[in-house]
Amino acid sequence: MAAHQQRRTLGAALLAAAALVFLRSCCCFVAAPPQAAPRAAPALLQVASMAGAAALSLVADPAFASDYDDRQGTAALALVGVCILGVVVSGIFFAVGKTMVEKDD
Repeated sequence: MAAHQQRRTLGAALLAAAALVFLRSCCCFVAAPPQAAPRAAPALLQVASMAGAAALSLVADPAFASDYDDRQGTAALALVGVCILGVVVSGIFFAVGKTMVEKDD
């Protein structure tokens, strides 16, 4: 039993050492490629595009308000469902793993 525990500890130590060597050997910083200087758009074009976007958002906002609320509620329910599913699956894995370890000893 003690030899089995020592092999487990040795295996975990070797795995951790290998992971550290791997992480130290890989390059973690990559320089960004050079970019050309952005051109300034004419002031009148900027004002016109901002005014057009604002007008479109004001026109479309009331029409899509209820649809947006419905989608937001559906997305919230889906997120809560995924979180609960994750907890349940994790509990099942934990219980099965615990029984397998107890049967092994």
